[in-house]
Amino acid sequence: MSAIEVRPIVEMAADILSDPERWTQGSAARDIRGTSVGCESPEACTFCAAGALGRAAFLLGGSTYPFSTALARAMQMLTRASLARYNVVLQQVNDGDDPVAAYRRVLALYRDVLRQQQEADS
Repeated sequence: MSAIEVRPIVEMAADILSDPERWTQGSAARDIRGTSVGCESPEACTFCAAGALGRAAFLLGGSTYPFSTALARAMQMLTRASLARYNVVLQQVNDGDDPVAAYRRVLALYRDVLRQQQEADS
């Protein structure tokens, strides 16, 4: 699986999370009432770090094989970035006690992964 196949998912997820109002903690996705929903749900409007990847993969290709494989690879890359940068798993970064700091850390992880993909393409 090349970085090029994963990149659209990571880029779209990063775009989703670029608005702090679309980020959440404690659930992959939430609706407008704050209720946990699946990241594929039409009602989903906020997403955690992993949920944004799921949403992006769903919007780009649904559950077709190439996109489900690319989603797994993107999740693996984000998890590795979390372990490398913060020495904790992705969920711990996303669900940190200080929401402002947690959000900033999530964005930093996405920047790390996008940078890795650019380097792999060079």
